[in-house]
Amino acid sequence: MKSIATILFFLNSVFAFSQTTKIIKILNKEIAKEIIAQKDTINYFGEKFDVIKNFSLENNVLSITLKRKSYYGEDFYNEIRQVELCKIKRIVKDVNIIFETEPNAVKITQINAHGEKSEKTTDMFFLQMSSEKQNEYVADDLLVAFRKAGYTIEKGFWYD
Repeated sequence: MKSIATILFFLNSVFAFSQTTKIIKILNKEIAKEIIAQKDTINYFGEKFDVIKNFSLENNVLSITLKRKSYYGEDFYNEIRQVELCKIKRIVKDVNIIFETEPNAVKITQINAHGEKSEKTTDMFFLQMSSEKQNEYVADDLLVAFRKAGYTIEKGFWYD
């Protein structure tokens, strides 16, 4: 009986891992589409950025590293966003697609061109996806992948 429980636990772990991999696959596919959309300088109205490190998952912490232009000059800085999957509560869209989280669950680390680091926390994980319209399927696909991975999140408002 013990061996059956062990096998079931193992199979459940493998299945959950494959679903977290599905979450990352969806996010990276969508961010790649956003990078391509940025090249359309006439029709792209979002903030431009480069992806330094794609969405990844380590110890159930979702992260992405971006290179962004400073608001106060010509300098650039790297921004690392991190959140534990279990702290994501909702997916919404208001220009950008956003994961809403528990309070202060998102850690944002910014490193400027001089190597100076600053950190802050928030309850919104911006996915940097704003160019595609009528894309509620992204939320639907992520909801399924999260549920199969053992996480419950809701879909909130979806405004283009």
